Amino acid sequence: MKIKHFLYFAKFGLKTILWKRKDPILGTVILTDKCNLSCKHCSVNNIKGVIHPYPQVKREMQQLYDLGVRILFFCGGETFLWKDSNKDIRDLVIEAKKMGFLIVNTVTNGTFPIDLPEADLILLSLDGDREKHNEIRGNT
Repeated sequence: MKIKHFLYFAKFGLKTILWKRKDPILGTVILTDKCNLSCKHCSVNNIKGVIHPYPQVKREMQQLYDLGVRILFFCGGETFLWKDSNKDIRDLVIEAKKMGFLIVNTVTNGTFPIDLPEADLILLSLDGDREKHNEIRGNT
Protein backbone atom coordinates (compact mmCIF):
# COMPACT_ATOMS: atom_id res chain seq x y z
CA MET A 1 0.00 0.00 0.00
CA LYS A 2 1.27 3.45 -0.86
CA ILE A 3 2.15 5.64 2.11
CA LYS A 4 -0.33 8.33 1.00
CA HIS A 5 -3.11 5.72 0.97
CA PHE A 6 -2.09 4.52 4.42
CA LEU A 7 -2.20 8.10 5.70
CA TYR A 8 -5.61 8.64 4.13
CA PHE A 9 -7.02 5.56 5.88
CA ALA A 10 -5.34 6.49 9.17
CA LYS A 11 -6.92 9.96 9.02
CA PHE A 12 -10.28 8.39 8.16
CA GLY A 13 -9.97 6.03 11.13
CA LEU A 14 -9.14 8.84 13.52
CA LYS A 15 -12.10 10.94 12.34
CA THR A 16 -14.35 7.91 12.75
CA ILE A 17 -13.13 7.14 16.27
CA LEU A 18 -12.56 10.62 17.69
CA TRP A 19 -15.49 12.47 16.12
CA LYS A 20 -17.74 9.42 15.72
CA ARG A 21 -18.14 10.15 12.01
CA LYS A 22 -20.07 7.60 10.00
CA ASP A 23 -18.81 8.34 6.51
CA PRO A 24 -18.66 5.39 4.11
CA ILE A 25 -15.26 4.04 3.08
CA LEU A 26 -16.16 0.78 1.34
CA GLY A 27 -18.66 0.20 -1.46
CA THR A 28 -19.75 -2.54 -3.82
CA VAL A 29 -20.97 -2.47 -7.39
CA ILE A 30 -22.92 -5.52 -8.57
CA LEU A 31 -22.02 -5.99 -12.23
CA THR A 32 -24.29 -8.87 -13.17
CA ASP A 33 -26.38 -11.70 -11.80
CA LYS A 34 -25.08 -14.02 -14.53
CA CYS A 35 -23.04 -16.92 -13.26
CA ASN A 36 -21.62 -20.05 -14.82
CA LEU A 37 -22.31 -22.07 -11.65
CA SER A 38 -25.48 -23.07 -9.81
CA CYS A 39 -24.33 -23.14 -6.21
CA LYS A 40 -26.75 -24.73 -3.74
CA HIS A 41 -26.66 -21.75 -1.37
CA CYS A 42 -27.07 -18.99 -3.97
CA SER A 43 -30.51 -17.50 -4.47
CA VAL A 44 -29.53 -14.61 -6.74
CA ASN A 45 -27.61 -16.07 -9.67
CA ASN A 46 -29.12 -16.02 -13.15
CA ILE A 47 -32.46 -14.62 -11.99
CA LYS A 48 -32.68 -12.17 -14.88
CA GLY A 49 -29.37 -12.75 -16.62
CA VAL A 50 -28.75 -9.04 -16.40
CA ILE A 51 -25.41 -7.50 -17.30
CA HIS A 52 -25.42 -3.87 -16.25
CA PRO A 53 -24.19 -1.55 -19.01
CA TYR A 54 -20.88 0.26 -18.70
CA PRO A 55 -22.40 3.77 -18.43
CA GLN A 56 -24.59 2.64 -15.52
CA VAL A 57 -21.69 0.94 -13.74
CA LYS A 58 -19.53 4.04 -14.24
CA ARG A 59 -22.31 6.25 -12.81
CA GLU A 60 -22.62 4.01 -9.76
CA MET A 61 -18.86 4.09 -9.27
CA GLN A 62 -18.92 7.90 -9.44
CA GLN A 63 -21.81 8.07 -6.96
CA LEU A 64 -19.88 5.91 -4.50
CA TYR A 65 -16.74 7.98 -4.98
CA ASP A 66 -18.69 11.20 -4.41
CA LEU A 67 -20.03 9.73 -1.14
CA GLY A 68 -16.45 9.25 0.07
CA VAL A 69 -16.00 5.56 -0.74
CA ARG A 70 -12.34 4.77 -1.47
CA ILE A 71 -12.36 0.94 -1.30
CA LEU A 72 -14.38 -0.53 -4.14
CA PHE A 73 -15.52 -4.12 -4.66
CA PHE A 74 -16.87 -5.50 -7.93
CA CYS A 75 -19.23 -8.43 -7.36
CA GLY A 76 -21.69 -10.55 -9.32
CA GLY A 77 -22.86 -13.24 -10.30
CA GLU A 78 -19.48 -13.97 -11.76
CA THR A 79 -17.53 -10.77 -12.33
CA PHE A 80 -15.40 -12.23 -15.11
CA LEU A 81 -18.59 -12.77 -17.16
CA TRP A 82 -19.26 -9.01 -17.22
CA LYS A 83 -18.76 -7.45 -20.62
CA ASP A 84 -20.31 -4.46 -22.34
CA SER A 85 -19.28 -3.83 -25.94
CA ASN A 86 -15.50 -3.89 -25.82
CA LYS A 87 -15.28 -3.36 -22.03
CA ASP A 88 -14.57 -6.05 -19.43
CA ILE A 89 -13.68 -6.28 -15.74
CA ARG A 90 -10.14 -5.05 -16.43
CA ASP A 91 -11.52 -1.83 -17.93
CA LEU A 92 -13.67 -1.27 -14.84
CA VAL A 93 -10.75 -1.73 -12.47
CA ILE A 94 -8.62 0.69 -14.49
CA GLU A 95 -11.47 3.22 -14.62
CA ALA A 96 -12.01 2.95 -10.86
CA LYS A 97 -8.32 3.67 -10.27
CA LYS A 98 -8.51 6.70 -12.59
CA MET A 99 -11.53 7.97 -10.64
CA GLY A 100 -9.44 7.94 -7.49
CA PHE A 101 -10.44 4.77 -5.66
CA LEU A 102 -7.46 3.77 -3.54
CA ILE A 103 -8.19 0.04 -3.37
CA VAL A 104 -10.12 -1.84 -6.06
CA ASN A 105 -11.10 -5.48 -5.57
CA THR A 106 -13.13 -8.11 -7.35
CA VAL A 107 -14.86 -11.30 -6.24
CA THR A 108 -14.82 -14.40 -8.45
CA ASN A 109 -15.61 -18.10 -8.31
CA GLY A 110 -12.24 -18.77 -9.92
CA THR A 111 -13.52 -20.70 -12.93
CA PHE A 112 -12.01 -18.18 -15.36
CA PRO A 113 -8.31 -17.31 -15.64
CA ILE A 114 -7.51 -14.85 -12.87
CA ASP A 115 -5.39 -12.47 -14.90
CA LEU A 116 -6.17 -9.09 -13.41
CA PRO A 117 -2.97 -7.50 -12.10
CA GLU A 118 -4.66 -4.08 -11.99
CA ALA A 119 -6.85 -5.20 -9.06
CA ASP A 120 -5.51 -4.79 -5.55
CA LEU A 121 -7.25 -7.90 -4.29
CA ILE A 122 -9.09 -10.77 -5.92
CA LEU A 123 -11.35 -12.69 -3.56
CA LEU A 124 -11.92 -16.28 -4.53
CA SER A 125 -15.03 -18.11 -3.33
CA LEU A 126 -14.16 -21.51 -1.86
CA ASP A 127 -16.35 -23.81 0.20
CA GLY A 128 -13.93 -26.11 1.97
CA ASP A 129 -11.89 -28.96 0.54
CA ARG A 130 -12.35 -30.16 -3.05
CA GLU A 131 -15.07 -32.68 -2.16
CA LYS A 132 -17.19 -30.23 -0.15
CA HIS A 133 -16.62 -27.39 -2.63
CA ASN A 134 -17.72 -29.50 -5.61
CA GLU A 135 -20.72 -30.82 -3.67
CA ILE A 136 -21.92 -27.22 -3.26
CA ARG A 137 -20.82 -25.62 -6.55
CA GLY A 138 -20.62 -28.49 -9.01
CA ASN A 139 -17.45 -30.00 -10.44
CA THR A 140 -15.24 -26.93 -10.65
